[in-house]
Amino acid sequence: MLHYFSLDDAVRLLAGFTRIAKRAVVIADVERHWFPYLAIGVLARFTPRAAGSPAVSEYRAGGFTRGELAGLAESAGFASWRIQRYFPYRLMLVGEFGNDQ
Repeated sequence: MLHYFSLDDAVRLLAGFTRIAKRAVVIADVERHWFPYLAIGVLARFTPRAAGSPAVSEYRAGGFTRGELAGLAESAGFASWRIQRYFPYRLMLVGEFGNDQ
């Protein structure tokens, strides 16, 4: 759900997690890609309730590319981080702290 926040707020949120987590922060979010964007729009036409749903409209603008998620990790100050992709359009960020945590 990180993509619901502005980029500045997302960085503050990630940095805040470093104060309460012991070793690492794990974030799973959607990968921004044209296919799910198109699929959600098509499927929403066949489900009248979903067409006006905030979740549908928010998803259309949401998600991250790998590069954007990497930028958030760097800006949040993780000592090291990695991004893994999972089928079909999921990204997982694992950010680890330095030894001084």
